[in-house]
Amino acid sequence: MPPALLRDSPTTNRIHPFFLSMELMPAALATKLGQRLTWLFQPGLVAVLLSAFAILHLFTLPGAMQAVHGNWQSMGTVPLLLTLLVLSGLLHELGHISACCYFRCPHGGIGIGLYLIFPTWFADVSHAWRLTRRQRAVVDLGGVYFQAILLIGLDAWALLSGDSFILQLIWMITFTMLFTLNPMFKFDGYWLLSDLSGLHNLHQQMRGHIVNLLLRALGRSNCQARRPMQMWILHIYTLLSGAYLLYFGHFLLCELLGQLATLPQQLQQIAQEFDSGAELLSPVLHLTRDLLWPIMLILTGILLIKKILRVLHDLATEIRSPQQSL
Repeated sequence: MPPALLRDSPTTNRIHPFFLSMELMPAALATKLGQRLTWLFQPGLVAVLLSAFAILHLFTLPGAMQAVHGNWQSMGTVPLLLTLLVLSGLLHELGHISACCYFRCPHGGIGIGLYLIFPTWFADVSHAWRLTRRQRAVVDLGGVYFQAILLIGLDAWALLSGDSFILQLIWMITFTMLFTLNPMFKFDGYWLLSDLSGLHNLHQQMRGHIVNLLLRALGRSNCQARRPMQMWILHIYTLLSGAYLLYFGHFLLCELLGQLATLPQQLQQIAQEFDSGAELLSPVLHLTRDLLWPIMLILTGILLIKKILRVLHDLATEIRSPQQSL
């Protein structure tokens, strides 16, 4: 559309899913790095690399699970493990950026943010909506693909050496890859399901679907026209989301109760540190450490309650509206 037609139209504020966010790598630098890695998206090479990953990981994963659940030889390796895991997250975001560069799609930078209670990397690939659904799916999977390439080298190293440190790192990276494919949160799996199904704003569509199901139970059908496959996807997604919501709510409740049981004793110890005349920095750091997790849990619980109230509000609005004849 000609820009003149949009000259006086109001602009809307962009909604970010993060409590906090900060860009660490500007778009110009991300473009330079991404353009150097676009050759990894050649279809033939993708097939070879994914096949190698599947074969090596099949043999390595049992040992990785045993290593991570066994006795850790030295807790001094934990900081290094976490550092390497964080760097693998940066590689993940470079995968999204490189996929955009491969399809000649503009993009933003790379940064870090806090989504619900999860610290996470992010890459601004919002312009990928201009691409086809298949191309958007490639962008969605670009991060996991780059981590799979990384695991090819780590798997080969672990098979040759049997190093428990590498096996633990392999398990941690694998866990993050699976977690980011969870479509219940707005991670890669959410956008992949949205792009492949053609159902945009999945969370909003799910709320509307729940309202329609409740209205049907009350004898007031208000179904929107959707393809049968999309209806089945919404049925399954709504069912799984409800189950996961119950699980996540149970997790939050148990964690909050546990924190309430131990927090008074921790605060009493910190108060004793203040009274003992110790350096101010030490008790302040301990106070921050002990309060950060409960605050994150409370904020996440508030967000979940807010989402449930939005569903109830939509249902009440539909019930109050006059029934339309079909």
